[in-house]
Amino acid sequence: MRNRKVTRPILVFAAIFVIFAGFTGCDRNGNMDGKALLTVGGRNVGEIEARYFLYASANTMRSYMPYVEWSDVLGDTPVPDYIRNEALNAIKFYHTIHMKAIEYSAGLSDIQRADLEQLRNERVSGYGSEQAFNEYLESTGIDDALYRYFNETNALYENLIEALFGENGSMKASDDVLIKFAQENGHIRATHILLMTVDDFLQRLPDDEVQRKRELAEYVHGRAIAGDDFFSLLFEYGEDPGVAVEPYSYDFTSGVMVVEFEKAAFDLKENEISDIVETFYGFHIIMRLPIDPESVRYEYAGHELGRLINDWSKDVEFTLSDEWNSIDVRELYENFHK
Repeated sequence: MRNRKVTRPILVFAAIFVIFAGFTGCDRNGNMDGKALLTVGGRNVGEIEARYFLYASANTMRSYMPYVEWSDVLGDTPVPDYIRNEALNAIKFYHTIHMKAIEYSAGLSDIQRADLEQLRNERVSGYGSEQAFNEYLESTGIDDALYRYFNETNALYENLIEALFGENGSMKASDDVLIKFAQENGHIRATHILLMTVDDFLQRLPDDEVQRKRELAEYVHGRAIAGDDFFSLLFEYGEDPGVAVEPYSYDFTSGVMVVEFEKAAFDLKENEISDIVETFYGFHIIMRLPIDPESVRYEYAGHELGRLINDWSKDVEFTLSDEWNSIDVRELYENFHK
């Protein structure tokens, strides 16, 4: 089928970071391989970087939309141009992080640079030599300069989170804002008293031991319903090491916990105690707790910073070369996968 028109999706490509085990700072104002394919915010973007972002954008699209054909139209944009636009947006996103880190005094400290240089050296040692490490980078479509740039960007992103949303940040969220964010994004907090019916090797206990655990769960549940302190019962009878230390609870969203536990927890109101819930692991007595705003502070900060950077990056000026516009995105993608 050719020239299909597909509803244009939103790919959160700009929020996808390439995480490596270390980096050092580098000056990216120059042209890393002698040929600028585009200029973003006054910074020349060389061929290796440009092609990497085009490939990464294409790979993201193919992962999320494997049904889309290269001849399709997404919204009103042909697929190759859509990929080109996504790649440009990602390059602008990364550039904006560097510019805003300067604006908010969130650059790398000397200690950070030294620590991260050491991590990079350890990475090189793991490959046996600089040559082997560079060969590995080449196999992923980047070089050492781009490797350093990506990892510097990750670190600056973390610094911006601290500068804007940290303890002394100008945009630090109140508990009320964090609780609202948690509720809107399906976060809950719960604790439980677990009587395990499997051993340390996840093998089911003998039937008579399972029956004993069931009877004990009924006894403990009765006390909890009658008003005994739930956490005192947890410390006395609970067998889940995951709630054996502070904060003695789990903060989670849908799809994280085993199905039976999750359904029971989400069905509860705050401070309400469940019936006995049986899962593969044993018998659970669940209590839903009020949301802990601190459990979502970092997620909130990442969400808000990503939104801000997306907005800021819209104003970044750019120029595109004929070479950029003429790159065959499909060929680039397919050659990488050979």
